[in-house]
Amino acid sequence: MKYYFLLTTFFISYTFNCLATTPERTANKLPVDQVNALPNDALRLQVLDSILNSLAVSQIDNRETYYDSLRKSDIHFSNEVNKGNFYIKLTSYYSYLGKYKIGNELTLKAVEIFEKSNSRPQLAKAYYVLGLIHNKLNNLDQSLDYLIESLKIQEELPPSISQAHGYNALGGVYDLLERNEKAYEYYQKALSGFKQHKDLHSEGLVYNNLGLLMQRQNEHEQALKFMLQAQEILDKEGVIRVQTSVASNIASTYIDLGQYKKAEKVYLAAKEKLIQHKDQNTLAIVNSGLGSLYTKTGKLDKAEALLRESIPLLQPVNAMRVYSNLASIDTLQKDYVAFAKDYTQYVALKDSIYNEEKMLKISELEKKYETRLKDKEIELLQKDNALKEKQLYFMVIAVIAVVLLLLVLFFRFRVLMQQKKLNLLKIEKHEIEKLRLEESYYAEQKIRELQKAKYRNDLDEKNRELASASLYLLNKNQVLQQVKETIQDVIREERPSYELKPVIKQISGNLTMDEDWEQFKIQFEQVNPDFFTKLNEHYDQLTDNDIRFLAYMRINLSTKEIAQMLNISTKSANMTRYRIRKKVGLNKEEDLMDFVRKI
Repeated sequence: MKYYFLLTTFFISYTFNCLATTPERTANKLPVDQVNALPNDALRLQVLDSILNSLAVSQIDNRETYYDSLRKSDIHFSNEVNKGNFYIKLTSYYSYLGKYKIGNELTLKAVEIFEKSNSRPQLAKAYYVLGLIHNKLNNLDQSLDYLIESLKIQEELPPSISQAHGYNALGGVYDLLERNEKAYEYYQKALSGFKQHKDLHSEGLVYNNLGLLMQRQNEHEQALKFMLQAQEILDKEGVIRVQTSVASNIASTYIDLGQYKKAEKVYLAAKEKLIQHKDQNTLAIVNSGLGSLYTKTGKLDKAEALLRESIPLLQPVNAMRVYSNLASIDTLQKDYVAFAKDYTQYVALKDSIYNEEKMLKISELEKKYETRLKDKEIELLQKDNALKEKQLYFMVIAVIAVVLLLLVLFFRFRVLMQQKKLNLLKIEKHEIEKLRLEESYYAEQKIRELQKAKYRNDLDEKNRELASASLYLLNKNQVLQQVKETIQDVIREERPSYELKPVIKQISGNLTMDEDWEQFKIQFEQVNPDFFTKLNEHYDQLTDNDIRFLAYMRINLSTKEIAQMLNISTKSANMTRYRIRKKVGLNKEEDLMDFVRKI
């Protein structure tokens, strides 16, 4: 039986691997029925984990679709706690895709299950996961609450490595909140826990975190010590991306200490490793750091090449810093066109990353830092002034005043220059926008002209068709009239009339058939829509022959031609014209043709 279950598990995993690596079969359903058919929860979780791992390592683009299918599937668990464990597992895969909000929903469901079942270890893990998710969502206060809640439960349980991970995550949140003492305290607790459980990889990562914490507090010697300890441990792990990340931090610290050659050596060694392992994303980060170093050391061409090469693969925050460095290089090289482009990119990224509240916070920190520096300067000046005579005191005050004035003038000049550059950029942008609008206007004009020309061509074509139809009717009636007259001559010459009278009657009937008129009417309405409708609505006293008469006038036929079309004499046509004038209410001065054109 056990062998059968193993075969079933293998079959499902194999089937799904085939599905995951075959793009044309991505619409197929996941093997949920087979999973539910397994005899216990342990095997279900094992198979689901195999499915998720297969998706994680596959190269298909629609992994999220499969995750959604699993999330919405009715997978049966005999124990609700196992369902909660599945939600936690699925959350980790959503988080890998950056879908933290979906992960948050799943983990909250797991929390509800664990609370009902009083499963304390699983509940601690769920709160820990929520803390990590809200850290990613930048909800740091919420993240702090969840992590503290997780640690409260962990401390009730026997010591485990999960507790150390909780301390490390909590230290990271305190670090982001700039509560440095708390961050240091929890990093140390995490370090102690990882050492106790002999987790070298995590121990190395904590040393790196401690180094970054010290670096942000400008304690560069202590930061370097921690980072070198991290490097010593992590170089044994064989994870190239982690090793080079630590190496970049070490190089950055060497730069802070002014040891540029050591920094360059570390960067180049990391770069060589990444090139060998073809890790382009991490290589971009190392190149940006090396480019910043070359900027400091005056190797501007090398710096610019590396920085521009790294931009496409960097995250927005790192790309923003790179554009800032490039703008500085452009200024030094007096390439103001490149400066305008790079500075514009920097401002755009900065605006998209930092909100107003964050910028105010940074401004406040800068002011506090400047205030501390000024307080130290004043304290030193006071001690020095106590040892000097009054004359020296006034000289120092004068020098300070001059320096401050020069600084004010200098910064004022810089502000004015920056404002001037910004104004030039605005003017250039306005000109470009104006040119774009003009081009758009001319294009629209051209389109309208082409549309008008097409309309005129279509109208001309319809008029030609109408004229052809009219000429056809006119010629037909003329021919029939001639035939009729010829036959009448034959009758007058006293030929047998009974032979010709039926023919004359048939021809007379053809002269008044409605079929030709209906065909003409269809073509006429295409050129003159609503012509007949308006006549019928406003002049209901007009007869059908009156309306035909007016239609023929609309296409510019003469009275004689209209008489032939209607099979009447010219005199009768003139009488019809007179009656129509009376019916539509025209006086002697008004022209019937003008009336027809206005309809």
